Amino acid sequence: MIDFNKLGSAAAAALVLLITAAPTSWAFHTGDPYGAIELKCRKTISKTFTKAVQTGQKLVAGCHKSKNKSGGAADCNVIDLANADPKGKFTKAKDKIATGMQKTCTDAGVGVNIVKEYISCPEPCSTDLGLPNPLTSFAEIAQCLGCYAGDIAENFGLATQGGPTAPMTSEADQACHIAIGKGFGKYLAAIMKERTKCQNTAEKKEGALHLEDTGCITADPKGKIAAALTKANSGVSSACSAATLANLDSCSDVDLANLQGCLASEAESAADKGVAGSYELEATICPTRVDALVRGRKTINGETTNTRLELGWTGSAHNADLQDNYLISVDVECQNASPPCGDCDILGVSADGAQYNSFLRCQNNLSVPCDEPFANDADDCGGEFCTYVLGPPLPVSAGNNPVCSINRLKTDITGTSNPDTGEGELNISLSTLVNLGVIGLTHPCAVCGNDPVPQDGVRGGVCEGGARDGLSCDIQGFSAAFAEPKTCLDGDRIGKPCVDDSNCLGIPNFPNSGFPNGTAGVCAQTKGLSLDCSPVPLANISGAGLNIDLALTTGASSLAFENQCDGALSFLDCACGVCSGDGSIPCRNDTECDVLGAGTCTAIGSGVERVPNACNDGDCAPIGGGYGVCLAGPKDLFCDGAVTVDGDGYIGCSTNTDCDVVKATCGGDCGNCIDVADAKNRPCFL
Repeated sequence: MIDFNKLGSAAAAALVLLITAAPTSWAFHTGDPYGAIELKCRKTISKTFTKAVQTGQKLVAGCHKSKNKSGGAADCNVIDLANADPKGKFTKAKDKIATGMQKTCTDAGVGVNIVKEYISCPEPCSTDLGLPNPLTSFAEIAQCLGCYAGDIAENFGLATQGGPTAPMTSEADQACHIAIGKGFGKYLAAIMKERTKCQNTAEKKEGALHLEDTGCITADPKGKIAAALTKANSGVSSACSAATLANLDSCSDVDLANLQGCLASEAESAADKGVAGSYELEATICPTRVDALVRGRKTINGETTNTRLELGWTGSAHNADLQDNYLISVDVECQNASPPCGDCDILGVSADGAQYNSFLRCQNNLSVPCDEPFANDADDCGGEFCTYVLGPPLPVSAGNNPVCSINRLKTDITGTSNPDTGEGELNISLSTLVNLGVIGLTHPCAVCGNDPVPQDGVRGGVCEGGARDGLSCDIQGFSAAFAEPKTCLDGDRIGKPCVDDSNCLGIPNFPNSGFPNGTAGVCAQTKGLSLDCSPVPLANISGAGLNIDLALTTGASSLAFENQCDGALSFLDCACGVCSGDGSIPCRNDTECDVLGAGTCTAIGSGVERVPNACNDGDCAPIGGGYGVCLAGPKDLFCDGAVTVDGDGYIGCSTNTDCDVVKATCGGDCGNCIDVADAKNRPCFL
């Protein structure tokens, strides 16, 4: 994973997830904790799917038992009305998967982040049911899992109890056959029950984790799985001692020990599929496009992620929040159509991406859309360059300096991505405009307010501030700190995103909901970020833009301190500078400037002498997780009425009077200047 705190630009932040979100052969979960309704949805899926597999296995075993005693033409390894399921019990089990998911997933408003854990329906179910690949809804997932549960049970029956063409006449053979189905069927059920219980508990108590990360795929916390195996082996030993193993058509007829070994292996293989299918489905196709949902430190759903943006050597702009909940999509071309996919080439920003048109803008007027990317657009831009902007404007306020940055691509994105391993590289060339946040300390960027349908490409909202104050806009992204999304104020979906009151509809007859008849709750006003609400041109402090070339990788990466510091500290090494021949080119060493014919990496750029950090003693102490802090100070005081999503202040102060002076920017109250005892040591780069 890429560590944001090593990237010295706001422009880097919006890009990183492109590489880390490339799909592997299994669904990739970001690691953000699931909410209550998401946990309930996943528990329902695992419970009903496990029950369906168990029901199917019992029907197959029961059919074999009946056929051995009474004969008949049934194919016991086919679960339908004509064979193993004459009473339609399995159909009811499949229906419970569908109705359970409808109620706890679809009707509860669970988002696509759960749907995307189930990528492709396994064959033959995908073809038999005519399902799309990838799957797109809970209804499609329910159909797939119903079929898949039957497929697991049928294949387990075929492997362990075979397909005898005639009834067994030997009572010893019959008893052995029954013991196999009963004992190892219970072993299969025990594995699925205990491991799904383990996973559900881990997700609830420890936060959402990928199935392989929890260890639940092999767990047996209370020894119940081992006990079930012991009992199954004992039952087969007792019942099969006099049986002729060759008559059973099971997985081995060498001897009893080999039979028990292969039966256990078949049960474990079936259970592995069952446990995995309860939470995620393996991809059977290679991607042609990667849709990267960029998430801020605080997301639209209220989760806190590991996303970090840390700017500058002073530490005052560390741990900033990013724009949230917008899509960047790239086209990819893989070596193969199905896994293993191999190394895939990234072909550039995808025209099929959901927000592609929203971020194509005229470079000379970012509020004007265009349609000729990376070229001069005559009809839209008057012949000026049509650029792709990496997301909506990025608001940052730190050290009493609000800025609004816009990250433009100079050329298209290139690189590689390997879906099989999750590894990849991105090459990104940016020209970043940095604008003073002239609206105020708590409003670095203009916002788009009251857009009834955000991110639909329709300018249904109104700009608040900026060059287009009062004009129409479409919300393209959000910011927990500076542009919060619309949420339900009450009802069963309290605190969840909404577009209008109907999205806050209470679930009928849901206990203690307060909305027994499904009455709508109240949806609050939306405010979001939008390129339609561009900054005032005179606020630009970066000229034509800061040139930033990024080579991002999923591998380990760090920034070397290999640039001579300035002034009295020239004997120390700093991380960055700008080229002496072109102050718009940042550099890490002389070589980077030399290859561009731009002098040496010796210019100061900002006019402030470069030092390694702002610590009073120059020592940045590690505190874990890649973070550093100035233990010797300085300590920062801030107004407690304006804080980031992590509770860090960004309006510096010395006394309460300082907070009173700027109270207008906080809507009339910026709070108090925190006590010195509560001041925080300044963060720093290690």
